[in-house]
Amino acid sequence: MIDWLPVDDVAAGRLGLPDTPSTRAADALCRDASEPFLANHQLRSYLWASILGRARNITVDHEALFIAAALHDLGLTDRFRGDACFEVIGGDAAAQFLMGLGWSADRVEVVQRAIVLHIEPSVPIEAGPVAHVLDLGITLDVSGGRLDEIDPDTKAEILEAFPRLDFKRRMTDLLRGDAEAQPDCATALWFDHVDLADRIANAGFDD
Repeated sequence: MIDWLPVDDVAAGRLGLPDTPSTRAADALCRDASEPFLANHQLRSYLWASILGRARNITVDHEALFIAAALHDLGLTDRFRGDACFEVIGGDAAAQFLMGLGWSADRVEVVQRAIVLHIEPSVPIEAGPVAHVLDLGITLDVSGGRLDEIDPDTKAEILEAFPRLDFKRRMTDLLRGDAEAQPDCATALWFDHVDLADRIANAGFDD
């Protein structure tokens, strides 16, 4: 069972979700706005990112990382979908959410930047540890990149806690719909120039 844990325990290497009022509020927004398959993806992305970041000795703000992961696909949900690129919508929505919680402008910008950048082919460490590590976790969950770095028992525990729920098919359909609606955005470029559907289908998960 994956529990909510104090941030210091998570940062020290225990497998869990960082427990603060802000992370609890972000989790509630994630689950309320997103279909279960999408909410689970966002929460798994945090866990993969946390593991991969620690393996690389990257010090990261786990509260900010969790919130960026939990909210990174808000722009794909019915509640938040609009006429802009989904990663921009999601970043703006997360920024408004955090400002409402009284976060400082600097920390809000860390989360917003991480969400906006996550659609890029790669996000270097120079973009900031939260953005870089978030990209590692999302990439693992979507296309299976670096899945071989995850201990099999840990992988099984995460998938039991947050099952994929036909993620490959449903995420492909969701992203393809977004690409058709927003042909000038990065999602469309992924379908046009990289076979995103194949990348998702060939990820090393049994959906």
